[in-house]
Amino acid sequence: MHGLKPIICVGETLHEREQGRTLAVITAQLAPVFDPVRPTSWRPARSLMSRCGRSGPVRPRPRPGAGGARAIRSLLSRHDPGAASQTRIVYGGSVKPSNALELFAQPDVDGGLIGGASLSVTDFISICRSADRAAN
Repeated sequence: MHGLKPIICVGETLHEREQGRTLAVITAQLAPVFDPVRPTSWRPARSLMSRCGRSGPVRPRPRPGAGGARAIRSLLSRHDPGAASQTRIVYGGSVKPSNALELFAQPDVDGGLIGGASLSVTDFISICRSADRAAN
């Protein structure tokens, strides 16, 4: 696609998550992507970001194997198992030193978009160390 490497942002609001609608919301958000774009046209470099671009409060509640990243990986595997294993899923919620290790340790989370915590060198280094520990 002319050298473009899209990052697709999806996610639910806190209210939608509390209603147990994570999978339904993410499915609806990804449907337009799967229809017009063949998975092979965005392989091998692609990323999906969980919990970004949505209005409303979102509080990360990391649980291994649960949440938006797992739902995204599941949806991808239905359309193209190879794409599901090659797609990087980045957590775009509130990554902080206090939750980074638990977030990065989730099997379907491949990284994070670090927002406000990147403004503090100490916090950012702590998050980077957590990512390193989770990878090893």
